[in-house]
Amino acid sequence: MKKQNNGLIKNPFLWLLLIFFLVTAYQYFSTGSVAGKSEQINYTELVKEITDDNVKELTYQPNGSVIEVSGVYKNPKTSKEETGIQFFSPSATTVEKFSSIILPSDTTVSGLQKLASDHKAEVTVKHESSSGMWINLLVSIVPFGILFFFLFSMMGN
Repeated sequence: MKKQNNGLIKNPFLWLLLIFFLVTAYQYFSTGSVAGKSEQINYTELVKEITDDNVKELTYQPNGSVIEVSGVYKNPKTSKEETGIQFFSPSATTVEKFSSIILPSDTTVSGLQKLASDHKAEVTVKHESSSGMWINLLVSIVPFGILFFFLFSMMGN
């Protein structure tokens, strides 16, 4: 009896393409939903928001050679979410959180802490995260490991 060759299932390129599109779609939609709730601001905007009494709390977390500052606004802001796809019109979203990156100099950190203290913003300091790099590495490599597993298992048949 002759085995029927189904080209769709045997073709490893189609499986590779399918997995690539699934991973890309997942990353696009998972980062898109988080982007509407938080925004990246620069140091000047951070100082302005604290001075305007619009910051409820700040969190400092060292990350390599910089310090990540994140926080929560007292009054949420409205911003337009921009997507890379031109067919969708940007929708207005409410932004409650922000993040910024500052240099770890003593004058910058002490000046920001004094400013936050003067404007009654709660300040929290966290330890440097060491697991973040490993999690990012796993999330980046695991899909390709699965992809290569499927690719080599199909070539063996």
